[in-house]
Amino acid sequence: MDLGRDLSALACLCNRLVTAVRSRYNLSVLEFHALLTIRTRHPSCVGSLREEMEMEKTRVSKVLRSLEDRGYIDRTTDQADHRIDHLSLTGTGICLADSILFELRKAGEALLKDMPEQEREAFTHFLELAGDKRTTDLL
Repeated sequence: MDLGRDLSALACLCNRLVTAVRSRYNLSVLEFHALLTIRTRHPSCVGSLREEMEMEKTRVSKVLRSLEDRGYIDRTTDQADHRIDHLSLTGTGICLADSILFELRKAGEALLKDMPEQEREAFTHFLELAGDKRTTDLL
């Protein structure tokens, strides 16, 4: 087993899947990740999203502006602290994110269908653990 090679192959497969799905919905890479992060991680504000995505404030703002212009998210200013914008998906944004997650889930199920159950459980456990890591935790 060559973990570096195997992770590279997995990353390439994931990239191809994400590219195929996001292009169907006309989303940039960052729009795609922001939309799904908001849907699955529920960051309460722009700062939380920025931390989750490990991105600079200006890049996150640009992505959010695009998603807001397209009607996928709403931003509301905190009443107590006007420097904070709270995030939420609109109905359209929820439908879009759920459609994307459904497609990715189908692709994942197709990938795992021939794998023995014990290996499938170990792999999905690995993905859950990996999903909670930050780049700075690893490099």
